[in-house]
Amino acid sequence: MRYAAFASIVWSILVAGSAAWNTNNLQDDAVYLATAEARANWNKDHALRFWATQHGGVYVSPDERTPPNPYLEHVPDRDVVTTDGKPLTLMNPAYMMRQLSQEYAHLYGIKGKITGQILLNPDNAPDAWELAALKQFDRGVQEALEQSTIDGSPYMRMMRPMVMEPGCMKCHGHLGFKVGDIRGGVSVSVPLSPYLEATAKSQNAMLSTHVGVWLLGVGMIGYLTWRGRRREQERKESRQALYESETRYRKLVENAPEVVYSYSLEKGGVYYSPRVFDVLGYTPEHLYEHPRLWHDSIHPDDLPKVNHAIEQAQQGQSFDIEYRIRNADGNLRWIQDRNIIVQGASDTTNIEGLASDITERKVTERALHDSECKFRAIHESSNVTAIVSIDEHGNLALWNPGAARMFGYSEEEIIGQPLSQLIPERYRDAHVHGLARAISTGNYKVIGKTVELHGLHRHGHEFPLELSLGAWKAEDRTYFSAIINDTTERTAYEDGLRQAKEDAEFANAAKTEFLANMSHELRTPLNGIIGFSELMSGQLLGPLSEVYLGYATDIRNSGLHLLELITEILDTSKLESGLLTLNESELYIQELNAPCMRLMQHKASEAEVAVEIDIAGDLPAILADETRIKQILLNLVSNGLKFTPPGGKVLVHASLAEDGALELEVTDTGRGISEGDIAKVLEPFRQVESIMSRSHEGSGLGLAISKQLAELHGGTLTIVSELGAGTTVTVRIPPERVLNTVEA
Repeated sequence: MRYAAFASIVWSILVAGSAAWNTNNLQDDAVYLATAEARANWNKDHALRFWATQHGGVYVSPDERTPPNPYLEHVPDRDVVTTDGKPLTLMNPAYMMRQLSQEYAHLYGIKGKITGQILLNPDNAPDAWELAALKQFDRGVQEALEQSTIDGSPYMRMMRPMVMEPGCMKCHGHLGFKVGDIRGGVSVSVPLSPYLEATAKSQNAMLSTHVGVWLLGVGMIGYLTWRGRRREQERKESRQALYESETRYRKLVENAPEVVYSYSLEKGGVYYSPRVFDVLGYTPEHLYEHPRLWHDSIHPDDLPKVNHAIEQAQQGQSFDIEYRIRNADGNLRWIQDRNIIVQGASDTTNIEGLASDITERKVTERALHDSECKFRAIHESSNVTAIVSIDEHGNLALWNPGAARMFGYSEEEIIGQPLSQLIPERYRDAHVHGLARAISTGNYKVIGKTVELHGLHRHGHEFPLELSLGAWKAEDRTYFSAIINDTTERTAYEDGLRQAKEDAEFANAAKTEFLANMSHELRTPLNGIIGFSELMSGQLLGPLSEVYLGYATDIRNSGLHLLELITEILDTSKLESGLLTLNESELYIQELNAPCMRLMQHKASEAEVAVEIDIAGDLPAILADETRIKQILLNLVSNGLKFTPPGGKVLVHASLAEDGALELEVTDTGRGISEGDIAKVLEPFRQVESIMSRSHEGSGLGLAISKQLAELHGGTLTIVSELGAGTTVTVRIPPERVLNTVEA
């Protein structure tokens, strides 16, 4: 019904459009004919005016209808008398046109007029339309044409300009016009009523014809609609039956785990079930657009097999093949393809079949095959590690070359023999009972663990071994596999390492004891030397010459240096052996600054290096060994003074880090350390300068001891340096040692 209504609407629109178009054409034709008639009459009037002008006007006998024109009095020969005494008066073209229009227009209904904006005779004054046309001529317009009304009747009005000719000068020259000027215009008015009446009659006839055609069309649409609905009902019943049948088949196809397809040998793929998207990543619609895509995506190595199967299908044979195909992501999938043959109505052979994705099965098979190959390769190539398997009865089922080398039995000799043959006799009963208990209970305590045992060689000697055991099943039978390593060499090596460790620990303890004893023995005479040298330097026993006074000072300085060296060596020994313990207490880093700086003041003055302190007075206390923190600070400042040239400076700064740790920094403006040498200077007894070229004395222990003391407190010591730019050493005391942290 909707289609019938739509067709009726379209038909009505077409008929109405045709009627409107024809009506408009009829109206346009009426206007065209009236315009043509107006132009023809204008040409006639213009010809009459032109003729009269060329002859200088026409002389007629004056009477009441044609009295002498009072507006031509300025013309000398307006009135003349013939030789026979008959009077005549001049009629100019405007006079003639006015008289013709007034007296004879009723004969043909067309009005003509000569008018202008400057008038000789007021009776020729233009009406409103004519005046507008005359003004257009002043702007260069050559024709005015328009539908208008005169006395309530429709007219087609036309006017063209009237140009001054030489013959016009006789009557109008005195008004100021020259030849070529636009004097005015000649208008023609054609009545439109006859044309409109004829158009109305034609329109009525045309509309009657269109109504008849419209009724005929609507009737035909109604008939065709009735007939179509009847056929549609029949088709609907047929389609419903077909739909129900197809629905049952489609559900089977769409829910099948395989891809159901139909492949034409001539056209390519013509049907694929939705399952194809899960397998290949292509929608059925995409495959319909590219009928050869399935075939073209098959792995080149498998194409000969597939093409052979297609040839079999052409001969009426079925096939069941497996091949690889590349999916939309570029990955290969394994397909199992099975088919039946269907002969089409046009002698075209279609292959209809099922394609299953067997990729997972193939991956599993491949993994199993690879695993078998890998295990076999490991099993057969291992000459050091023994790989053996036993069945649930304890008999050997697998024996590799490594086992043959380790135990001395060939594979032919040992397969099928009990495992107890490889176990020392004192362990055999425990092995037999343990295996039986594990099989009966299923509780395998040693599975997945590594144990150390002893094995029995074919020649009767025992050797240590390490064994890892696993269990597996095959055909409802339990097997145990073991990986065995002979640990004879490793055991001997470990014993050697253990003995070497014990010897090293003994030697280290002896060294520590020796250093402690030597420190005591050396300190006693050194203290005497230092004391006597100070007496001599102070000249307490009498004056000394300048030379001997210098010698006494050198003796004292050398003694102090040697005492410092002995102390550092002893500290290093204690740190390495772990014998140095911290005497911890609560202390403030800012309070340690003054005594340390007093000790360094003399050395700073001699080096001509300024020492600046930047430690806030409100830093929190730390839990540390006061003596060792002083030792760290003195070592760092001493190093800074030692390697900073005269005129330089050493800056001591302490602050809290963001995480609450306390950081102590000592920065100098010395020559710096290259990046590659930073690690070296933190090692005991290591100095960047060689012993023959270095310009500063020292043992090379200061930074190493400071680093170990910082680490003993749980902190760190780091160095940032650049050659020619100085060095910054940072000691970081961890947050857990910072006690009453001041809140901001």
